[in-house]
Amino acid sequence: MNRKFVVAVAIAAALTAGVASYVLARTLAAPPAGSPVPRVITYEGNLDQNGQPAPDATYSFAFSFWNDLTASAPANQVGTTISKNGVQVAGGKFVVEIPVDDDAVYETNPLYLELTVNTNKLAPRQKINAGVFAVRAEMAEMAETAIDGVAPGTILAFGGTSVPAGYLACDGTSYERVGTYENLFTVIGTSFGATDSSHFNVPDLRGRFLRGTDGEKGRDPDSATRTAMHAGGNAGDNVGSVQADEFRSHSHSYNGLHFPASFTASGPSNTTDGPEGKWTGTNGGSETRPMNAYVNFIIKY
Repeated sequence: MNRKFVVAVAIAAALTAGVASYVLARTLAAPPAGSPVPRVITYEGNLDQNGQPAPDATYSFAFSFWNDLTASAPANQVGTTISKNGVQVAGGKFVVEIPVDDDAVYETNPLYLELTVNTNKLAPRQKINAGVFAVRAEMAEMAETAIDGVAPGTILAFGGTSVPAGYLACDGTSYERVGTYENLFTVIGTSFGATDSSHFNVPDLRGRFLRGTDGEKGRDPDSATRTAMHAGGNAGDNVGSVQADEFRSHSHSYNGLHFPASFTASGPSNTTDGPEGKWTGTNGGSETRPMNAYVNFIIKY
């Protein structure tokens, strides 16, 4: 999932004897899903000079973060100044990746950005919404655990017959907890069963429909009696538990028929009526099911 968090700013400063000025608009971009977690801020913007795009050239940028709008004491600076030389500006547009490894930058609130272009400090400093960094940090943590943009443990309906790389078939197979599949084990544990203390089972979803856990909502009145998919797996209202097929309790009404209670060779000797049992004819298939289509379920490891 790619998301961009835009903060529009207008920063003006004299560059040459008050004659020229730059105006900068910036965009903070979260890292692409599935990428490593490079603690960087992608800074995209437009650099204008006197209302026109700045000349195509390379520029030197310097970024510094502060905890105050105007104070310039060393104690007010958050982290160190970050310099980026040789930034290409074309048609007034540029993209810079700023490596920000200092946790304080993400944790400080309020936080202000000061930008210098070719030794010319642009003022005033611009306040940075701490929420931008909080969301970015959260997405970075997600990216760290996600592989190819899909988190381990994600179950997908797959229309092919050969399981793609990075996935396993949801067929109940047992795998080792360390090594190739340890990320998956970290997520699902023994929810779907375990043959021993060194292995774990992936879910066996062959011929099964999926159902969300009840979470004490009461939509599954039999959640407490759900059983484990495999030995060592979860039972009850937990991921990995299963239920057998079942009809909901019900009844049918019908009109009864009667017949004489007894007969003799010469005719009825007793005309007292008695009940006669009747059954409906057998109809239907071998199971109760909704309309459905087959897929293969796979799980990301």
